[in-house]
Amino acid sequence: RRFSQTYINERENYYHKPIVNLNWYSQLSDKFSLYTTAYYSGGTGGGTGTFGSMGWNYSLKQRVVDYDATIARNVANLDTLSNGQVVKSSRGILRNSVNNQWTVGVLSKAFYKVNNDLKLAFGLDWRKAEVEHYRDVRDLLGGDAFYFDGNDFESGLQYYKKLGDKIDYFNTNEINWLGGYVQAEYTKDRLTLYGTGGYSVIKYFLTDHFAKASNGAEKEIESDYIGGYQAKGGASFRLSPDLNVYVNGGYVSKVPIFDQVIDDISVSKVENYTNELFISGEAGVNWKGLDNKLTVNGNFYYTLWDNRATSRGTVNPDGSEGVYYLSGISQTHMGVELDFAYQPVRFFRLDGAGSFGSWKYNDDVSGSYVADKNTGDRKTYNFYIADLKVGDAPQVQTALAASIFPTKGLQAQVVWRMYAEYYSNFSPFDRTDAGDRAQVWKVPSYNVFDLHFAYNLPADFADVTVFAHVFNLLDEIYVQDATDNSSFNGYSANGTNHSADDAEIYPGLPRNFNLGVSIGL
Repeated sequence: RRFSQTYINERENYYHKPIVNLNWYSQLSDKFSLYTTAYYSGGTGGGTGTFGSMGWNYSLKQRVVDYDATIARNVANLDTLSNGQVVKSSRGILRNSVNNQWTVGVLSKAFYKVNNDLKLAFGLDWRKAEVEHYRDVRDLLGGDAFYFDGNDFESGLQYYKKLGDKIDYFNTNEINWLGGYVQAEYTKDRLTLYGTGGYSVIKYFLTDHFAKASNGAEKEIESDYIGGYQAKGGASFRLSPDLNVYVNGGYVSKVPIFDQVIDDISVSKVENYTNELFISGEAGVNWKGLDNKLTVNGNFYYTLWDNRATSRGTVNPDGSEGVYYLSGISQTHMGVELDFAYQPVRFFRLDGAGSFGSWKYNDDVSGSYVADKNTGDRKTYNFYIADLKVGDAPQVQTALAASIFPTKGLQAQVVWRMYAEYYSNFSPFDRTDAGDRAQVWKVPSYNVFDLHFAYNLPADFADVTVFAHVFNLLDEIYVQDATDNSSFNGYSANGTNHSADDAEIYPGLPRNFNLGVSIGL
């Protein structure tokens, strides 16, 4: 129902998600304890938008829906039904995209102390989920009905949908999961060792309530059981009371998510899906000195993210929706991270941190999609992303903060932040030209200063703190986010070549202030 007859809300998101937990904690002996949680999580909600053929207003910089024109066209579009009734047949409407789900599961962890040096842990994780997806008619925008013939179980007058009737798609996904792990930690003198291993198995099931199978029932797709595993381990050694070194690594084979196994648009299995792989290693050092006035931490990390899978919606030539499935993406993330804290006197402290990374795509990949829902025919495309930098996050970040504490309860701090090697966001699906190997547009490096004050009032009745912040103290003009070769807000009249005029950018906020008070009772 509308807020008023003259008011239309095109976009709305709504969701309700209750959660119920039943916890059981038991100490079975001095060495053995067991913690178990059984839970239920429900949920109903969705989002709204347009569906069908809308009237558009192109007089602005980007097109927007012309609702007056859409309603007028719906009112004038008359259909005579097989029973002789004349209805205003809406061509464009507002729809709800609904997501209803429930999950039940049990998590159980057991801890066993073998001796003072060795501790063991075990765990089991079982869960079952069912998710219902569909669209329905939210607003007919002046019409009496909307024509939809995509349900194989309907015919004739049933194609004319009224408010609340389901359209476009209606399917139910089922996920069944079982996993377990074992973990050990050994500590002796200055040495600590730990290791963990786990295995999980998952199975997916899809029912399409609009598609008819050869036996006349609703079409169903069932995946095989898919297994995944992980192994992680590490060690730390205290060389002296002030110096500690550590190393750890891991290998994770992660099962693909539902959409990478079953295509619920074409109601078919995705071909050649594989587990995603994460191979990681890290080595670091922690040191403190100058009578504990200075602490320094540093580490080197390396992560190979292999067989990454992703997907993106598309519109087929016949107007139906499809999904590109892209697998085999390989990324390398490596770098160095440093931080320190130095407090030579009570009233002054200096903190610093830096992260210097190199993140890139390793290889070109190929992807496919179902071009015809009825035949299941797939088309394959190549995407050329080898050696491109990973976008949408600065790969170099540094920060320095100086704090003073002139009197009890009062503190002031100035913070300097620097961001560099910031490649704009892009999608691998946009790299279909084998001759285009240029890096995406790189956001110019920028520096920002912030100022912070806080005073804890000496009040007996509560913990009262007043505070003030000045963000972007020097009113720096900078780009905080960008999309490469944007088709919406980039300037493409002179071609697109990953330059500044092709990017859609979001400027950083100018100087702004925040004042407040917090009261803790």
